[in-house]
Amino acid sequence: MVPTISQVFDQPDMQPGQSRFVSQSGAVGTAVMALAHSEQIKIGYFVSTGNEGDLEFADFCEHFADEPSVSTIAGYLEGVRDGTKFIRAVKRAARAGKPVILLKVGTTDVGERAVRSHTGALAEPRRSTARAFREGNIVRARAPNS
Repeated sequence: MVPTISQVFDQPDMQPGQSRFVSQSGAVGTAVMALAHSEQIKIGYFVSTGNEGDLEFADFCEHFADEPSVSTIAGYLEGVRDGTKFIRAVKRAARAGKPVILLKVGTTDVGERAVRSHTGALAEPRRSTARAFREGNIVRARAPNS
Protein backbone atom coordinates (compact mmCIF):
# COMPACT_ATOMS: atom_id res chain seq x y z
CA MET A 1 0.00 0.00 0.00
CA VAL A 2 1.30 3.43 -0.93
CA PRO A 3 -0.62 6.24 0.85
CA THR A 4 -0.07 9.01 -1.71
CA ILE A 5 -1.81 10.75 -4.58
CA SER A 6 1.32 10.53 -6.71
CA GLN A 7 0.92 8.47 -9.85
CA VAL A 8 4.59 7.46 -9.85
CA PHE A 9 3.67 4.45 -7.72
CA ASP A 10 1.01 3.22 -10.16
CA GLN A 11 3.70 1.47 -12.20
CA PRO A 12 3.21 -2.30 -11.78
CA ASP A 13 6.88 -3.19 -12.25
CA MET A 14 8.28 -1.19 -9.30
CA GLN A 15 10.38 -3.45 -7.11
CA PRO A 16 11.53 -2.65 -3.56
CA GLY A 17 15.24 -2.46 -2.85
CA GLN A 18 17.69 -1.86 -0.02
CA SER A 19 17.94 1.92 -0.47
CA ARG A 20 15.84 4.40 1.49
CA PHE A 21 14.90 7.92 0.37
CA VAL A 22 13.76 10.71 2.70
CA SER A 23 12.62 14.02 1.22
CA GLN A 24 11.50 17.32 2.70
CA SER A 25 9.47 17.82 -0.48
CA GLY A 26 6.83 15.40 -1.66
CA ALA A 27 7.00 16.71 -5.23
CA VAL A 28 10.79 16.40 -5.44
CA GLY A 29 10.63 13.02 -3.75
CA THR A 30 8.16 11.59 -6.24
CA ALA A 31 10.22 13.02 -9.11
CA VAL A 32 13.32 11.27 -7.69
CA MET A 33 11.33 8.05 -7.32
CA ALA A 34 10.24 8.24 -10.97
CA LEU A 35 13.81 8.90 -12.10
CA ALA A 36 15.17 6.09 -9.90
CA HIS A 37 12.59 3.70 -11.37
CA SER A 38 13.54 4.70 -14.92
CA GLU A 39 17.19 4.00 -14.07
CA GLN A 40 16.27 0.68 -12.40
CA ILE A 41 17.35 1.90 -8.97
CA LYS A 42 15.26 0.09 -6.39
CA ILE A 43 14.14 2.09 -3.35
CA GLY A 44 12.49 0.16 -0.54
CA TYR A 45 11.03 3.12 1.33
CA PHE A 46 10.26 6.69 0.35
CA VAL A 47 9.39 9.06 3.18
CA SER A 48 8.22 12.63 2.66
CA THR A 49 8.76 14.60 5.86
CA GLY A 50 7.30 17.88 4.60
CA ASN A 51 7.77 20.76 7.03
CA GLU A 52 8.96 18.31 9.70
CA GLY A 53 6.54 19.41 12.39
CA ASP A 54 7.35 16.25 14.34
CA LEU A 55 9.70 13.74 12.71
CA GLU A 56 12.64 14.92 10.63
CA PHE A 57 15.31 13.50 8.33
CA ALA A 58 17.59 12.67 11.29
CA ASP A 59 14.91 10.49 12.91
CA PHE A 60 14.48 8.39 9.78
CA CYS A 61 18.23 8.28 9.14
CA GLU A 62 18.83 6.86 12.63
CA HIS A 63 16.06 4.32 12.18
CA PHE A 64 17.34 3.18 8.79
CA ALA A 65 20.91 3.02 10.12
CA ASP A 66 19.74 0.28 12.50
CA GLU A 67 17.80 -1.70 9.89
CA PRO A 68 19.82 -4.71 8.63
CA SER A 69 18.06 -4.72 5.23
CA VAL A 70 19.11 -1.14 4.42
CA SER A 71 22.24 -0.53 2.34
CA THR A 72 21.99 3.19 1.48
CA ILE A 73 20.18 6.24 2.86
CA ALA A 74 19.49 9.11 0.50
CA GLY A 75 17.64 12.35 0.87
CA TYR A 76 16.56 15.76 -0.33
CA LEU A 77 17.11 18.49 2.26
CA GLU A 78 16.08 22.11 2.31
CA GLY A 79 17.21 22.71 5.88
CA VAL A 80 18.30 21.06 9.12
CA ARG A 81 16.51 22.05 12.31
CA ASP A 82 18.81 20.38 14.82
CA GLY A 83 22.41 20.18 13.61
CA THR A 84 23.62 18.07 16.54
CA LYS A 85 20.88 15.49 16.00
CA PHE A 86 21.54 15.49 12.24
CA ILE A 87 25.30 14.87 12.66
CA ARG A 88 24.64 12.14 15.24
CA ALA A 89 22.26 10.40 12.79
CA VAL A 90 24.57 10.48 9.78
CA LYS A 91 27.54 9.35 11.88
CA ARG A 92 25.44 6.43 13.12
CA ALA A 93 24.71 5.49 9.51
CA ALA A 94 28.41 5.75 8.65
CA ARG A 95 29.36 3.49 11.56
CA ALA A 96 26.77 0.98 10.29
CA GLY A 97 28.46 1.07 6.87
CA LYS A 98 25.52 2.77 5.19
CA PRO A 99 26.41 5.72 2.97
CA VAL A 100 24.25 8.82 3.26
CA ILE A 101 23.76 10.60 -0.06
CA LEU A 102 22.06 13.99 0.07
CA LEU A 103 20.87 16.62 -2.33
CA LYS A 104 21.03 19.79 -0.23
CA VAL A 105 19.33 22.85 -1.66
CA GLY A 106 19.32 26.43 -0.43
CA THR A 107 23.10 26.78 -0.58
CA THR A 108 23.08 30.00 -2.63
CA ASP A 109 21.31 33.31 -2.03
CA VAL A 110 18.66 32.45 -4.63
CA GLY A 111 18.28 28.91 -3.30
CA GLU A 112 17.96 30.20 0.25
CA ARG A 113 15.07 32.46 -0.78
CA ALA A 114 13.39 29.55 -2.59
CA VAL A 115 13.66 27.32 0.49
CA ARG A 116 12.17 30.04 2.68
CA SER A 117 9.24 30.48 0.28
CA HIS A 118 8.59 26.73 0.07
CA THR A 119 8.71 25.66 3.72
CA GLY A 120 9.03 28.89 5.63
CA ALA A 121 12.22 27.49 7.12
CA LEU A 122 15.42 29.41 7.32
CA ALA A 123 18.34 27.76 5.60
CA GLU A 124 21.26 27.21 7.94
CA PRO A 125 24.49 29.09 7.33
CA ARG A 126 26.45 27.55 4.44
CA ARG A 127 29.54 27.01 6.61
CA SER A 128 27.47 24.97 9.08
CA THR A 129 26.13 22.81 6.27
CA ALA A 130 29.60 22.20 4.83
CA ARG A 131 30.92 21.25 8.29
CA ALA A 132 28.01 18.87 8.88
CA PHE A 133 28.63 17.19 5.53
CA ARG A 134 32.33 16.75 6.34
CA GLU A 135 31.75 15.48 9.88
CA GLY A 136 28.99 13.15 8.80
CA ASN A 137 30.97 11.79 5.83
CA ILE A 138 27.98 12.58 3.58
CA VAL A 139 28.13 12.14 -0.16
CA ARG A 140 26.75 15.32 -1.70
CA ALA A 141 24.53 14.79 -4.73
CA ARG A 142 24.66 17.58 -7.28
CA ALA A 143 22.84 18.44 -10.45
CA PRO A 144 24.89 17.60 -13.56
CA ASN A 145 25.52 21.27 -14.34
CA SER A 146 26.41 22.45 -10.83
